[in-house]
Amino acid sequence: MPTSSQTTAQPVIATVREIRHEVRIDLTDAPALTNIIGRTRKPVGLRITYGLRRDIAHVDITVEYGNAAELWPPVAEMPDWLNQIVADHMPRDVDAPEDFRPTGMAGWSIDATARGGAR
Repeated sequence: MPTSSQTTAQPVIATVREIRHEVRIDLTDAPALTNIIGRTRKPVGLRITYGLRRDIAHVDITVEYGNAAELWPPVAEMPDWLNQIVADHMPRDVDAPEDFRPTGMAGWSIDATARGGAR
């Protein structure tokens, strides 16, 4: 069994690489949403997952309906009320974010105003 020596231990320096934060929201009186293929349904909830780093940030939005849930794709237009919910629940960075960080391979970008959306 490996052991650790207390006398030779070096201090461990830890830095936050990414913050992942998930918010689940119940919706009441939300307007119907039309997805990218044209299907219109009334949402009942949201799952918002934020991934925040100094160089890359994204938010994944899953819209919950009565019997299904689907990812809101970054290429789809986001209604103002949904954009506002995303901005209102975003966690604060632990470092100074760069303006207009790229999103990497997935998710909505988050700009310096904390508003997401395609650019």
